[in-house]
Amino acid sequence: KDEASGTPFAEMIATKQDPEENVPELIRRDMGRTFPRQPYFQTVEGKRALFHVLNAYAVHDPEVGYCQGMNFVAGILLLYLDPELAFRALECLMSRVGLRTVFMP
Repeated sequence: KDEASGTPFAEMIATKQDPEENVPELIRRDMGRTFPRQPYFQTVEGKRALFHVLNAYAVHDPEVGYCQGMNFVAGILLLYLDPELAFRALECLMSRVGLRTVFMP
């Protein structure tokens, strides 16, 4: 579960975004630019994991949503952690370490 909202990770990755915000399309556009020479991100599994982590974060924190550059932070985390733990680590970096201020609109 997401500690802040109490929402399970699986539920967040299944949540549809507001079509006006176009978040899934923005994420997909940046996925091909995320460590293009890293074999993991050339696989369906790697692409899916990256999309799920970024989409879940956008659902978790709609004020920030998704911003360019978050894909690289999430990508590094996914090289070492499974998607749910990568999401939790991203959330921690954003809220507790202060990375959120970098991505605020």
